[in-house]
Amino acid sequence: MALNSLSSFLDRFKKFTSPNKVTHEAIIKVLYNTLGIKLNKSAINIKNQILYIKTNSVIKNEIFLHKEQILQNLRDKLKKQSLKDIF
Repeated sequence: MALNSLSSFLDRFKKFTSPNKVTHEAIIKVLYNTLGIKLNKSAINIKNQILYIKTNSVIKNEIFLHKEQILQNLRDKLKKQSLKDIF
């Protein structure tokens, strides 16, 4: 009986998503809506509020040309977890 109640208690936490997952999905949506660029989650890395994108140079140049617009859109979407810069 105790094991069953423990299982039902832990089922509550399955609904929560990690902040990283939410942030990565928001970044992918903003890049797609702003530039029409579709990236994988594996191409995105966040460290010390700086977004690092691993992709080819053509896409990186397009992102850097619209960096301020992308950062503003991300600030609007991720109110608590704002990013400082993109590399």
